[in-house]
Amino acid sequence: MDDSCGKNLTDCDIVRVLVFLVGTVIIVMLATMHGSWRARKKIGEGQVLEYNGIMKAFPIAINATFLVLMIVVAYFINKFKAGMTGEEAIPLLFLIMVFLTWVPYLQYWGVFFVLTQEGIQRCSFWAGDSSLKWGDMETIKFSSQSKLFVVQGHGTKVRLSMYLDGIGDFVQQVSLKVPPQNWASARKQIESVLIASKRDR
Repeated sequence: MDDSCGKNLTDCDIVRVLVFLVGTVIIVMLATMHGSWRARKKIGEGQVLEYNGIMKAFPIAINATFLVLMIVVAYFINKFKAGMTGEEAIPLLFLIMVFLTWVPYLQYWGVFFVLTQEGIQRCSFWAGDSSLKWGDMETIKFSSQSKLFVVQGHGTKVRLSMYLDGIGDFVQQVSLKVPPQNWASARKQIESVLIASKRDR
């Protein structure tokens, strides 16, 4: 039996762990992209609203940073005997990475919206689809903390981020097809987006 790598975290262990983690991340990324692609194939007519490139790049950059951080932290924990071995620390760090980075990744890469003449549809291969017609939108609010439009009606809630490419087109349709009293609480943000959209055109 080859014990050349020893019981503690060694260079051999670092390479093995790095390959495993990078492989796992790549598999999740590819699965998410494939799921999103399959969901897009089902779309009929309509304008697709999706997260911009900066938002899509964010979780990828964080994932890469965490992968490096996990290896470095595990190595120094093992080297300085900080109460646990590097091999024990890696699963904990891996779980932290999952909760902090993969949830945003699934959101930014696995969710998109379709704007049609009838209303708005939220498409997600992992969280399910939901839709609202313009006439069914009872309230539209804006969360300044999360930068989201929250659209509610008929027991359905759809959240649209300000970081979506095409959010100006959604806001324009709201101003034309939804009664003003239904989006009164979001009036300031809606008017701001409309002004910005006109300026960009």
